[in-house]
Amino acid sequence: MPTTFTGGRGVNNQDLDIPKRLSFVSGASQPKDLEDGSYVGVKTPEHVPIGALPPGGEDGAIREGGMPVLTSKENLGLLFEYAAVGLVYGLLPETIYPFMQEYLNCSGSQVTAASQIVVLPWSFKVFYGILSDCRPICGYRRRPYMLIGWGICFAMLLVMCIMPIGKPYFTDPADRDIDVSDYTPEIEARINYSAPSEGAKYVMLMFFAAVGYVMSDVCADSITVELVQREPLAKRGKTQSIIYTVRTAMVIMGEFLTGFFFNGKEYGGTFDFSLSFPQLIEEGKTGQS
Repeated sequence: MPTTFTGGRGVNNQDLDIPKRLSFVSGASQPKDLEDGSYVGVKTPEHVPIGALPPGGEDGAIREGGMPVLTSKENLGLLFEYAAVGLVYGLLPETIYPFMQEYLNCSGSQVTAASQIVVLPWSFKVFYGILSDCRPICGYRRRPYMLIGWGICFAMLLVMCIMPIGKPYFTDPADRDIDVSDYTPEIEARINYSAPSEGAKYVMLMFFAAVGYVMSDVCADSITVELVQREPLAKRGKTQSIIYTVRTAMVIMGEFLTGFFFNGKEYGGTFDFSLSFPQLIEEGKTGQS
């Protein structure tokens, strides 16, 4: 008489269909070896009741090290990092319309494309993060990439500062309000028809400048994540609030510089004074430095 094997669970194998048999022999259904520690590292974390302090540093901090002080010597550079990012981020995209649309008289499609290209590097933040996490340079995962990023940005801004800007499309700002059908030979003679072709090189320089400062911004965000994990539960979020307040304030400053000092008649504004495009970029480069 054939014998049947009865598993440790007291279930006759003949009474089980194939899916149930596979379930019983799977690794998930077997007893866990808790002694050697191989299971502890991959198991689901234990549930922390609502209101309970998570394990980690002092007063519920996720990471040890104490509450970070952003004005300290070791962290002050992070504030300047976000200030520089905010200034450049507020400055460069805002120059597209007055410079390309009004000064160079580029077409609407060119201006729209330029507006998207300048902010395109922000879409690749995740890849910057993967790069800095997986490919450290000389043992550092953040500092070298921050220096490389700002080096690229500084170089692009420097090129825009020293590159001749050329004449505007309307050498006489009053001609902007005249309909094309009413142009006289005198007006046509003083219009710089080659001006729109100058826009592409400035857009590419702005694009690579954005590639640089976004790389640095991603590394700064990674450092911020490490710092906020040191915050006690009672002060959770303070570091991020300070950092992004500084960045937002400098974004507003960059937009203010563009709106106030880039509003001359040659840029489609009404002011009798204005900075030239290289001078405005110089302001951004100075703030970055």
